[in-house]
Amino acid sequence: MSAASHCGEGKEKPAEGVAEEAGQGDMMTSVPVTPQKREAIEREVKVLRSIFNNADRAVEYLITGIPEVQAEAPPRQPSQQEAPATRVIQIEKIKSRIKANAEHFALVEESLRERTRADKELEYHYAKHEEFLCKAKKLLRKEKEFINLMRKYETLKDLEANIFKCMRHDE
Repeated sequence: MSAASHCGEGKEKPAEGVAEEAGQGDMMTSVPVTPQKREAIEREVKVLRSIFNNADRAVEYLITGIPEVQAEAPPRQPSQQEAPATRVIQIEKIKSRIKANAEHFALVEESLRERTRADKELEYHYAKHEEFLCKAKKLLRKEKEFINLMRKYETLKDLEANIFKCMRHDE
């Protein structure tokens, strides 16, 4: 369900001129953008075009970042003979980047484990304190009853018997 249909609004129609420009592939002229943002957007569009239908390159860019040279160069499809060799090189580059950052990944993993342990300890302590607070509130509510019982009964045996009777009644 889209956000527009969820909110009860109709589909938005593009502004005049935008549909024509979108069909031509250059929608940027209809949106006011600073030159720096325009360059960044154009660069991203070039990169997206270069990785379209190329999963290996998309994964490489996700892991290693977008190389500046590739963003500037026009997209080039490798020939069928050089494609396996290129993929092997790309995979080796990715593996070397992962190995180079292995210590960082290990630190992040250990940090997550420590946080998980700390969260579990906090949950345990919270549950214990919550249980204690519930019992304390229950006792405070019954404080007046308890004081009246103590005043009512003269012997300890009579008091104990009545307390147990009240406790069974509450359960």
